[in-house]
Amino acid sequence: NLRKTLFMFNWKGDAAALNNLPGAPLLDAVVGVLFVLGLAYALRHLLRPLPFLYVTWFIAVASVAVLSVAHEAPTARRPIGLVPLIYLLAALVIDQTWQAVRRAGWRDAPSQRVFAGALALLVVGVGIGNARTYFLKQARDPSVLFAYSPSESAVGHYLAALEDDPYILMTPGYTHHSAVRFIGRRETTPLNLGQQVPLREEVGRDLIYVLEPVDERLGPLFQQVYPGGTWRVHRDSVGRALFISFEVPQETLTAAHGLAGRYFQGTEMTGAPARAQKDEALDFDWTAAPPLKPPFAAAWEGALLVPRYGEYRFELTAAGGRARVLLDGQLLLEADNGRAEAQRTLAGGFYGFAAEFIAGDAPQRLRLAWSGPDFEWRTVGAGALYTLPGATNGLVGSYYANPDWSGTPALIQRDLFILPNNPLHEPFSILWKGKIAAPRSGTYRFGTRSDDGSFVTVDGQLVVDNGGVHGSEYREGSIQLSEGFHDIEVRYFQMGGSREMQLWWAPPGGSQEIIPSQYLFPLEEIPEGLVLPELVITPPPPPPERVPVEPEVAPPAPAVQPPAVSRAGEFPVLELELLWQVGRCGSGKAEFQMPRGVAVDAIGDVYVADADNHRVVRLSAEGEPLLAWGQEGEGDGQFVEPFDLVVDGQGNVVVLDAVAQRLQRFTPEGKFLAAFGHDLAFYRPRGLGVDAQDNFYVADTGGVRLLKLSSEGLRLLQVGGPEEEIGPGQPTDVAVSPAGDIYLVEAMNGLLWWLDASGAVLGRWAVGQANTLDSPHLAVGPASQVYVTDPEGGRVLVFTADGRPLSQFGSLGDGPGQFRKPVGIAVGPDGRVVVSDSHACRVAAFGPLK
Repeated sequence: NLRKTLFMFNWKGDAAALNNLPGAPLLDAVVGVLFVLGLAYALRHLLRPLPFLYVTWFIAVASVAVLSVAHEAPTARRPIGLVPLIYLLAALVIDQTWQAVRRAGWRDAPSQRVFAGALALLVVGVGIGNARTYFLKQARDPSVLFAYSPSESAVGHYLAALEDDPYILMTPGYTHHSAVRFIGRRETTPLNLGQQVPLREEVGRDLIYVLEPVDERLGPLFQQVYPGGTWRVHRDSVGRALFISFEVPQETLTAAHGLAGRYFQGTEMTGAPARAQKDEALDFDWTAAPPLKPPFAAAWEGALLVPRYGEYRFELTAAGGRARVLLDGQLLLEADNGRAEAQRTLAGGFYGFAAEFIAGDAPQRLRLAWSGPDFEWRTVGAGALYTLPGATNGLVGSYYANPDWSGTPALIQRDLFILPNNPLHEPFSILWKGKIAAPRSGTYRFGTRSDDGSFVTVDGQLVVDNGGVHGSEYREGSIQLSEGFHDIEVRYFQMGGSREMQLWWAPPGGSQEIIPSQYLFPLEEIPEGLVLPELVITPPPPPPERVPVEPEVAPPAPAVQPPAVSRAGEFPVLELELLWQVGRCGSGKAEFQMPRGVAVDAIGDVYVADADNHRVVRLSAEGEPLLAWGQEGEGDGQFVEPFDLVVDGQGNVVVLDAVAQRLQRFTPEGKFLAAFGHDLAFYRPRGLGVDAQDNFYVADTGGVRLLKLSSEGLRLLQVGGPEEEIGPGQPTDVAVSPAGDIYLVEAMNGLLWWLDASGAVLGRWAVGQANTLDSPHLAVGPASQVYVTDPEGGRVLVFTADGRPLSQFGSLGDGPGQFRKPVGIAVGPDGRVVVSDSHACRVAAFGPLK
């Protein structure tokens, strides 16, 4: 830590973009030289009062950075108190230089002016250099901008600038962020889209929704629910979306409650109404003051909010006339100068509601009352009646407290948004059913993006199969539909971790989009007279206004044109022999917690980086546990997160610790030999490779680069970086072929790079995208085949050395030879393939590729 802290000023600065350009020195060259000279002078004259003060100051303040955990060093924020000392030491050097000049005889005024002028030029030059670094490099560097939480800060400033005291519903990702709370200083409520759009309570003030940029797709749905609301995408100076606000005035909220009533003179409800008004409830006593001179007719339209699934009883009283009530266009009950009752089993959510009353010569009473699972008889009032257009669209969702849609649903409700929602703990599953409107005949493409699995069935035909336990993944299918209404069924399940579910379509003549809710109906049968909605093809939005910035110079194109991208469907499926499969979740013998990297030695023994158990496990060639070593910690032989490992030419095991950001070398029996690499400013490296000369290759994931190291840990080569073509996609593993070719996989953009020994690009091709934790890893076989794990697809892809698709094996599942999240991979000298499954907590070995 002391070495890294000292190097931080002049050589390799804090890797956190929050504090400086990642990996760049904290000081410019001039100040850095003066600082070192000043510190050397202070140490040389340590017994003098001022140098003693400076050295003591340096030791005291620097100690808060040195006496810290290893993986956080070097850090610039903790020793922030050194900033004035650095410039005092620089001034000390200048002062001593001036004293030396005076002793040399430069005591006259011209000499003083020369020295002062040189000093002024030095200060101006340093100032200009630092200004250029800050304003032209650091302030525009994407990694620096994102490190300062620009979205959350912008949300905070937006909240602080709001007038009055609106009711704020905010996406949970922003609610507890420190920048939002510190800058905004307003009370907010976490947003549940499934339950709070539209808002189901009276707040008595304006309403504001604050959403993440990913929710921009929901704009049309919000406008449909609240036509009077204002949708705004807030962007930064270069046009990137920061966050979204949707402002709904109190008048719009108030107008949403109740029913839209129309009153007609006479008994026919045709032509323009004689009177139109909003009525809070169907509860009228017209004995003394009817709304119009009898006879008259009245009609009401809107939506009824049912609190939750259950049995509901309705009672309609019509004295002095006849009345009827319709729910979703179907007759619920009818009364003619009397009373009528009905009972229905209803899901929670909104229903289309309509009522009519035709008064005789002496209208007296009209009242609609109901009772439900949680309340006794009462008038159907404004808390249950809404004028919102489109609130009766969506699908009926059945929520199960298990991942396979079995048993009795824990919850049944109508959902306007097809989202994971938050009513149940995982694992859970949701089944949405209803009708979808096809405005015209033709081919419709349906798709889902989900984490975990999802399926779409239309008219009994499976159109989208996005099944399996995986991260966010999009899959689609096509079906020919006639104009009209069709049955649709959407299934989604969640096993744990991130939740995502999006339902897409591309209708004939339209572009791909989230299915607007006006085309979805939570109905088993379509009522007579329901009008088929027109197909609305929305033009693309205009590009956002951008603040002019200096154009950036495009990076040079690679020397070799990359080969055509290979797609998943081009890989023949191969069934490899399953030799053995061992492991379950736990910390005992033959148990793992998030196993990541694997390696195979010359005799076929397997080494596993058991990440969450903070250890390395050695298995025999037959899969029998032999020994384990390591424990949580940052000392020699200890691990914070052992992520990958290799076996070198001497049979020693080298382990890469992603959080401690260093490598450790062990004997095959687990005896610690050495630690190295901690001075190379890694940032959460995830992958490790080795070549025939025992040079190590590190996929520095957060540092967006590839490093080649000697066997002692000296840096030999760097490829990639924030401004380069290779690296920004987050490299997560590297492997080297017997011929010396380098293969590097990037998780975020799903690219596999093929490089020569010098780092020049020979080609690239597509593999599955993934996150950097459950990330794709690589291995090269004896015949130079390239093996790549596809964690989200639950399989292993095999390429030839020049990138041609060769085969694939494995599938999503928990059965023998199947994977939930295949991550680590290694190929033994005999061609056996060993794969670690991080989420299934096990390791499997397969026979050689033939």
